Amino acid sequence: MYNHSAKLRLLLLCPTGEVAAIPPAENRHPILASMGCGLTTTMGLTPPIVILTALMILPRSSIFVLTNKKKQLQIKDLLSSMKANWPTLACPSSDGSEFWSHEWEKHGTCSESILDQHSYFETSLQLKKQTNLLQILEDAGIHPDGELYSLNSIRSAISDGIGYTPGIECNVDESGNSQLFQVYLCVDTSATNLTDCPVYPRSKCSSSSIEFPSF
Repeated sequence: MYNHSAKLRLLLLCPTGEVAAIPPAENRHPILASMGCGLTTTMGLTPPIVILTALMILPRSSIFVLTNKKKQLQIKDLLSSMKANWPTLACPSSDGSEFWSHEWEKHGTCSESILDQHSYFETSLQLKKQTNLLQILEDAGIHPDGELYSLNSIRSAISDGIGYTPGIECNVDESGNSQLFQVYLCVDTSATNLTDCPVYPRSKCSSSSIEFPSF
């Protein structure tokens, strides 16, 4: 049964970290290269993108639609913002509908009792803009420049900037470097206010040296 006190989790993904973790053979795929999906271009298309997902897993009941007259779910007014802020990393130049369909069916339907489809995407975009993590990190002297930063400095910068402790997740690039990958924040059940997280993802980050990939 759905627990109405469960919080929502805001996930901010560093696209450069995502692409850098792709095995070299796949990262050099000519189709990906022709689409401008290479390591150095993806992050430049957009600051960290955002996914909003419930902490609890609920049955999937809705299908993704750009326009559904029966339910009056309209997201066409969000398309330009979604293309700029929520592209598919596999191919940012695509229209994104298949990727957004996946995001809604995997993540959005988990919070469907709180947010309908339009509200899910709109709220995610608003929260990304509200948190503005890239600016917060840069104000603290932490830049996407390929340099190494400590886990504590990254966490403290975000905590000082938004007032809540984030969850930090890293992955490993092809050279074996621990790099910034995802930042987790929690949102209350009204989906409007940041709040403390009840749990945090297990961090695989090095405590002393985390690379913030350049773009």
